[in-house]
Amino acid sequence: MELPRARVLLPDGGASACEGGWERRRRRIAANIEEVALRLFAESGFRNVTVDEIAAASHVSSRTVARYFPAKMDILLAKPRRSIEVVLQALRRIDPAERPVLRSVWQVWMELAAQYRDELGSLLLWTRAAATAPEYVALALGEQHLVLSEAYKELIAGALGTDPASDIKAEVLAAAVEAAGRAVLQFWVDQKGEPDLERLFASAISALTREFAAAGAAGSAAGAAGSAAGRPGVVKRRPAAPGGPATPGAEPGRSHRRA
Repeated sequence: MELPRARVLLPDGGASACEGGWERRRRRIAANIEEVALRLFAESGFRNVTVDEIAAASHVSSRTVARYFPAKMDILLAKPRRSIEVVLQALRRIDPAERPVLRSVWQVWMELAAQYRDELGSLLLWTRAAATAPEYVALALGEQHLVLSEAYKELIAGALGTDPASDIKAEVLAAAVEAAGRAVLQFWVDQKGEPDLERLFASAISALTREFAAAGAAGSAAGAAGSAAGRPGVVKRRPAAPGGPATPGAEPGRSHRRA
């Protein structure tokens, strides 16, 4: 039976330069348990592997496995949860007042591309293991979407000078940005990392920018036509292109800070 395809997530976090010897040892033990468990999940299926089998293959006790991962599910979700924090840390370094915030987001994507390449082997292993437990993949993706969309929304709202509680623009555009980044990574992993990741990100950025500019031009033209017809409040919207919304920018006909 063909297994369902797992969705790829985000880059992993590395060791901190300020870690002491004990922290490094704990990280090594946890990393070993996680890698062994993922290989077992990929080979035999998540439900068919027991904690005792993971412990034996990792050369530790079952109690040690439970100390690092209270539930078997936590082993499978450890990588995506660490990865979300890596991206959040990069986004927190962006100052919306410095320059157009989306340019900073694109730069974060490009900087993380090198880390993705270095972790291709572990990403492919996680994908194979996660394909045997689609319900936990859905849980991980739900966490990723909620956390990253919220982070993007705060950045974009700050750049536009809007209140997301009363203006939906930032939330819609944040969802588009989050989905675009996820789509690029999924395509790259589906292709076993063969395409150049920076080129894929650049292509996605170009497509988003181009489509939003086209949508803005169409909206401005429709608004002008409506005004000429004596109906300034009526603007016909062009149907959204397949693949979702495009890159944030100023609303046609109004002056905003650039995102």
